[in-house]
Amino acid sequence: MIGANAAFHEKIAAVGRNPHFSWLLSRLLTKQQRLWHWHRPNSRTAELPIVLDDHSAIITAIVERNVEEADRLSRARAEQIAARMSRVFEQLSNSEIELP
Repeated sequence: MIGANAAFHEKIAAVGRNPHFSWLLSRLLTKQQRLWHWHRPNSRTAELPIVLDDHSAIITAIVERNVEEADRLSRARAEQIAARMSRVFEQLSNSEIELP
């Protein structure tokens, strides 16, 4: 799932033709994947239907050329991930565990 997720985001970034965003996204995905894999190894299967639904909705909006909806869905997904990662960092900062 992690590889498919990265490929999805890299394709979306490539379509945008912004090399700076593509570079930044690649770095963020790598860091997120390492941290997420290390921190919550059993959660990926449970979250798969949500991720697939979210990504399918984004793809549909892009195919339909509905820029506003694609932007709204993408922003909502990014905010979910940011909130989740903030919780992970908070948990880590309150523990003696070192990041990988």
